[in-house]
Amino acid sequence: MRLPSCLSRLFLVAAAAGATFPPPAQAAEACPIVSSRNWHAWIDRFPGKGVNRIVVTGRIALPTAGYGWRLVKAGGLRGRPPLQEFRLELVPPSGMAAEVITEVDVRGEAKTPFSNLRVMVSCGGKRIAFFDQVVVTD
Repeated sequence: MRLPSCLSRLFLVAAAAGATFPPPAQAAEACPIVSSRNWHAWIDRFPGKGVNRIVVTGRIALPTAGYGWRLVKAGGLRGRPPLQEFRLELVPPSGMAAEVITEVDVRGEAKTPFSNLRVMVSCGGKRIAFFDQVVVTD
């Protein structure tokens, strides 16, 4: 079950105001981003070291200013080529925040033994970007 956007925003405003009631479980899983764009993923290859680095970047729009964010490596899935998931984790502002759509550049990195990967970026359990093939750079 998905909450209407007006209820999701109500919970965010209540949380910012220091409300003490816990939001429903669905609200905790919801992704508050308004939009996302300009996603890129690539693998930096380090020949001879046996480890590569996968880098994912993008731009997200948030409903208010003051959000904290992390783009973290989540569980990988098997397949050919393997699929690596990155999860966008957001923390709402803890105090008063300007109610203005705020764009933020996000970036995540992780080590990988692979040089051929697929990448998925998720937020609140929903896919927001997918790369069927990731470019390798030296």
